[in-house]
Amino acid sequence: MQKSIILTCILVVAQAFALLDSAGDKNQVVNATHSLIVDRVWKLTDEYPGENTEIPASQYVEDKSGKTYPMTFSQDQQSVTLFLPIKKPGAKKKKQHVALIGKLDSNKRSVKTYVFAENAGGRLIVKPDGEGFEAEFTQHGSGVWLVSSVRGKLKQRTMPKQPESTE
Repeated sequence: MQKSIILTCILVVAQAFALLDSAGDKNQVVNATHSLIVDRVWKLTDEYPGENTEIPASQYVEDKSGKTYPMTFSQDQQSVTLFLPIKKPGAKKKKQHVALIGKLDSNKRSVKTYVFAENAGGRLIVKPDGEGFEAEFTQHGSGVWLVSSVRGKLKQRTMPKQPESTE
């Protein structure tokens, strides 16, 4: 029994050091809850971007809607769950989301690309930007590869404090 407790303590300490180590690397997004804070949206132009190509910055326009896309990354950064806001007829004030699961597709020069298979698909690109990260979320469509795309800062969200037990 005592060996089991010691082994468990060692594993917990090792995981804590692993998280601290990855948190110290500015090119890592650790297992935490984040939000893409949209500040630019793709605007359809005469020059439609080719499939799976980077969308030129010149095709984005400023957006002040305050739209956010909450997401969580797995600890090993092999997957991301993005919560896509949905509009339901008759829903008042209560935000509803559908969860999309993305798998890491590419990790080149500190730029991570995740692909989503749900619905018509999509992609999330996360790259270092100054002291933080920038993200681009692109939704694919049926018959066209690009329906919408948004860009903005990726911010770590603070979770509300859980009430303490009164037992």
